Amino acid sequence: MSIGLVLKQLRRSKNISQRKIAKMLDLSLSSIYRFENGGQISFDNYLKYCKYLEISPYIPLIICSDDKILLLYNKICQSILDKNMRDVILSVFIQELNQGIDEQFGKIFLKLNKRINDDFIKII
Repeated sequence: MSIGLVLKQLRRSKNISQRKIAKMLDLSLSSIYRFENGGQISFDNYLKYCKYLEISPYIPLIICSDDKILLLYNKICQSILDKNMRDVILSVFIQELNQGIDEQFGKIFLKLNKRINDDFIKII
């Protein structure tokens, strides 16, 4: 699965049109179409796309790179639930991933900050 396809599915779950994304990124509609179907996009536009969808830019990367998460994501997207229920479940899934990322970054920051402070004290 491509990152563009993940963003396409997330965009659709939020009822946002390709036209809105294209306008926000100042790109052509065909550029958005190509990206969402496996093409390339600049890193800056990728970040703006994620910000517009209110998701961490790590979310599509994690979904595409972790087999278990990708399997769960695909199960949600391919479920036979009605669209509204599927979109709610997908939204909760994304919120949980975002929260997990925030928590991990918090732990990493605290560890690094402590290590920097400890090293600084050793120098003094």
